[in-house]
Amino acid sequence: ENCPILNRIGSLLMTRKSNFDKAIEYFALADERGCTNDLTYYSWGRALEKKKDLDGAIAKFKLTLEKNPEHADATVYLAKTQLQNQQYEEAMVTINKAIKLKSSGFAYATRGEIRTKLFKTIEIVKDGKYQKDETGVAQIRELKCAIADFDRAKRDKAYQKFSTQYIDWCNKTIDNLYNYEFMLADVTLDQITCK
Repeated sequence: ENCPILNRIGSLLMTRKSNFDKAIEYFALADERGCTNDLTYYSWGRALEKKKDLDGAIAKFKLTLEKNPEHADATVYLAKTQLQNQQYEEAMVTINKAIKLKSSGFAYATRGEIRTKLFKTIEIVKDGKYQKDETGVAQIRELKCAIADFDRAKRDKAYQKFSTQYIDWCNKTIDNLYNYEFMLADVTLDQITCK
């Protein structure tokens, strides 16, 4: 049938016209007619993400990965959308898979951004129970790992300004942890293993 045309029109509406509603209609029509492939679901997910339908976008990115588990861009966008949806642990697992498939400035910037959210929620095991890390060492580790990710992302010109701003924020936050909350001995990057 007209499968390639439906998918192509949907993609063009999304990328060239930023008409996400109409693009979504074409992707849905392609789906109704059994004309979908991994690129259809990936583009559909991107359109839904742009419309802030995060749950819908996550579902489409997962369908993309069911059809093509090696789709690196869909994996990064799944992580980015999970981040936007405040699913930080899931986002970290997903972005690590994405970086194994294909490292990019976008992937490293996304992982750094996930780390800046995760550092606030870090718990450690103490006496067999999860509890807040009162020493701050785990939070500082996560922020220093974020800095390492943003340094990698800066190699891509598109992420230089974004990464530099986040690195500054991370350093200020680390200084605040040192100065106001924890009174720690310095934790250097060579003492840190990033996950």
